[in-house]
Order: sequence, then structure tokens, then C-alpha cells
Amino acid sequence: MMNAGVVLVLLIGLALLWLSRLFGREANMPEGDVIYSDTRALGKQTKALFSQRYRLSGKPDYLVEQAGAIIPVEYKSSKAPRTKPYYGHQLQVGAYCLLVEEKFGVTPPYGVIKYADRDYQVPFTARLRAGVLNAIDDIRINDHSSDVDRDHSFEGRCRSCGFNSVCEQRLV
Repeated sequence: MMNAGVVLVLLIGLALLWLSRLFGREANMPEGDVIYSDTRALGKQTKALFSQRYRLSGKPDYLVEQAGAIIPVEYKSSKAPRTKPYYGHQLQVGAYCLLVEEKFGVTPPYGVIKYADRDYQVPFTARLRAGVLNAIDDIRINDHSSDVDRDHSFEGRCRSCGFNSVCEQRLV
């Protein structure tokens, strides 16, 4: 028969294990070991990833290791688009794939975008890589320009923009 102290330690251990599983992993996280987190949920908050080659840095929400592959996972609070992830979100995950590739020496086969109501696997293809590199170039070219056209794909984003009252290109 166990004494009360041993039983109490076992119960506390089980409670901590249960809580870590409940709060330590976001819902529907891909299988594998979380090796990086930009959230405080796992107590693994880590510095931004940095690529000297691309002069790029970023903080994916999570990196999950699956059988030698490292998968960037990005959470979005908005509902998912109907047919495919927003292109900007695809570029964001693609940028994380570049950062993983440089830091860990392995090319992710895909990244994951987790919207509030749906998940997408985004293959890290040559086309996505080219899109990310083109976006990096465009940002650098326009970085010091005072005359950059705004992206007005979404009326709601335009409406809530902090520059709405002074923007000559506003939609609303």
C-alpha cells in the first residue's frame, strides 16, 4: 500500500501532464515534436530565425519536427478563404521554409496555415520559393520609396487601416 505522500506526488504529476497536453499544444497541431514556439504556451519561446543569405528574419508560430522534416506552422485568427490560402499567407509560410532551410539544413516539404475554421498544407515548391524571393526583392526596391501603391485587395483591411484618412488610394 502506498503512503499518502507518494499518491499526492503521482496525482500532481498526472495533473501537470494533463495540463501540459491541454494547454501546451495548439488544437490540431501536426504530429511530431514541437522544436520552436513563438508563443508562451509551451515555454519554448525562441528568438527569431535569421537568414544571412536572404537578409530575412521571422518568427513562425511553431516548428514541428516530423521524421527529420521540419514543418513551419502559422496560426491565423481569421476564417479561411474558400478555395486556397491567401497569397500573402502562402508567402509568409514560404519565407519560414527558407529560414528553416538555412538554419537547420533541411528543406521543408510544406508549411501549414491554420485558420480559425480550416487548415491548409502549403507545398514548398520552386514556384513558392520564387514568389518569396520576388517579394523580398520588391520590398527592398520599395523600402525607401515615398510613392508605393497600396494593396487594396480587401475593403475591410482598407477601412481599418491607420492611414485611411490620408490615403489618396483608399477604397472606403
